[in-house]
Amino acid sequence: MTNKHKWLIIIINICASIAVVVAAYLWTRPRKHPPEKPVPQIMTGCQGLTGIGYISVEERSVGPQGAARGNWYIRFRDDGKFSWQLGDTIEDGTYTCENGEITGMIGLGTFSGTYRASERTLNWEGVYYRIYDAPPAKDAPELF
Repeated sequence: MTNKHKWLIIIINICASIAVVVAAYLWTRPRKHPPEKPVPQIMTGCQGLTGIGYISVEERSVGPQGAARGNWYIRFRDDGKFSWQLGDTIEDGTYTCENGEITGMIGLGTFSGTYRASERTLNWEGVYYRIYDAPPAKDAPELF
């Protein structure tokens, strides 16, 4: 074997060794995975009921003897309390919600409704409500 061949074999061995080291490093290093896409959750039962306001879909009587029309508002809180605004009047009470069925108490009165978590709609005492996403007016009560 000539000197030329010896050097060629040495160079090939060095290249093969480098290739093995690089392959081992690439194989064993921690891999960065692309961030997982959030799985959209389908809300059920009472999920999503609290922390947002609802506005009546249709205008209702808001003045004395039904003289004026406007929207009604309702908000359920995490602490089991709710506020219901019917024109100038704001009623506060407590509620429970189970499987989308809501029962509210204001004083001695009992009220009921159905919450559809998948649609985020509310039927409260026969009145349909949707999410109220508009910013409150500067003179709006603390309710919203």
